[in-house]
Amino acid sequence: MNKIIRIDLSNYKNENAKFIVGRENGDKARKKEKLDDLIIKYQNGEINKIKFYTSTQIYGVVSSFILGLLSEIITKINNKEQVYKIFDFSELPKELQQQFDEEIDYILGV
Repeated sequence: MNKIIRIDLSNYKNENAKFIVGRENGDKARKKEKLDDLIIKYQNGEINKIKFYTSTQIYGVVSSFILGLLSEIITKINNKEQVYKIFDFSELPKELQQQFDEEIDYILGV
């Protein structure tokens, strides 16, 4: 089975905004997308990957959003290699991929 869950981060920007912001917004996105349940499904072999993407009109994702979205999950995983086995950021623009990578390092204390 090759089941990939795709999550559009554009859904979490404010109207007319070019950046996705806010820790509370990230937490809301985690809950709305049921990321915690998706991690369990990944661990049970029901899905293979969680892939993030966004529209080209998004210029950036602020660290507070990423922390709200992924901090609790990454803290539990506690392994960067495993994080990248579960989450795929390859459809995001390079700048956004770098922002996620830096925040993952920050969460893991790397």
